[in-house]
Amino acid sequence: MKTHIIIIIMLSLISMNLSGQMHFINNDNDGSFPKIEINNTTTTLFAKIGDNTKPWLHWNEVPKNIESGKGHSKFKMIVYNNDGIANRTFEISYTIPYGQANTAPTAYIKASYLYRDKRPSKILEEHFTLIP
Repeated sequence: MKTHIIIIIMLSLISMNLSGQMHFINNDNDGSFPKIEINNTTTTLFAKIGDNTKPWLHWNEVPKNIESGKGHSKFKMIVYNNDGIANRTFEISYTIPYGQANTAPTAYIKASYLYRDKRPSKILEEHFTLIP
């Protein structure tokens, strides 16, 4: 019976990954990035604008598989956003566990901001869990 449950969990994670739609929500309600969506070929980062959560940055790429082992697969990408305010670097990764009961996929974003004015640089780190 336990083997059947593990197989069902593995198949659901694989099918979720193959469908290409994953929606992660920030573990910290007051975090800078409330949500991230990874679709078939795009990644969208959301920001809080007033009391609303709205799409902020959009990239035509998705994290690529960089590691598989120790009971999980890890996906990662590094993207850039430059505008008149700052040079921003986003390191986006997520991990899909397999064969581990009660373990859901998690995501992580490390955002580095290098401002063009006199403001000091800053680094934000956010942790996310998969929205079922």
